[in-house]
Amino acid sequence: MREQLLLAIVVTIAFASFTYITVLYLRQPYSVHGSSNIMVSHKVYDLCQGNVTVSSELARDPTLPPGSVAKKLYGDDVGGHDEHRSFKRPNATAEDLEKAYQCGKWGSTRPSDLFLRVS
Repeated sequence: MREQLLLAIVVTIAFASFTYITVLYLRQPYSVHGSSNIMVSHKVYDLCQGNVTVSSELARDPTLPPGSVAKKLYGDDVGGHDEHRSFKRPNATAEDLEKAYQCGKWGSTRPSDLFLRVS
């Protein structure tokens, strides 16, 4: 029973971390000048590649509140609050798709390019 509860907590935290990173990505401003036409921002890519996550910190100390761990790791800002954002998506390059792939935990299966464009 304890193992099932712990597994449920870890899955919930992992989902919350993924959601937070997705929000960071969606909130990134799109440059109409073409200087930043990337699908995955450098900030989001760095977060995806980091070894310290909300889940890892909670595994180390389960008494910590998940929100305070996220705030400590990622700060208050989820990016681009005051900046104008266009709803146009840039064309994905092979490098963009590779970065999107590297940000996921896909196991032995690689998702389609279409999935990587929308994730």
